[in-house]
Amino acid sequence: MQRRFMFFTMRNKLFFILTVCVLAPLWLSAQVNDAGLWTGINITKKITKKFDLNFSEELRFNENVSELGAFFSELSVDYELNKT
Repeated sequence: MQRRFMFFTMRNKLFFILTVCVLAPLWLSAQVNDAGLWTGINITKKITKKFDLNFSEELRFNENVSELGAFFSELSVDYELNKT
């Protein structure tokens, strides 16, 4: 009798776990319906034959492209070591 009782308890636990695993995606939502946009611009200016000055700006818009979420700016200088 004790063994039979354990079987029903294990079966009930298994049924509960499977039910939660199947129904959990209906209750939980990991994705948000939101359109975003990454946009950017690069500007390069040749200073001499070997030096270039570069500026890059990138913008990230959130909330259906209505608010600025993040921005990244980069300024760099390139120098050419070898003659071409």
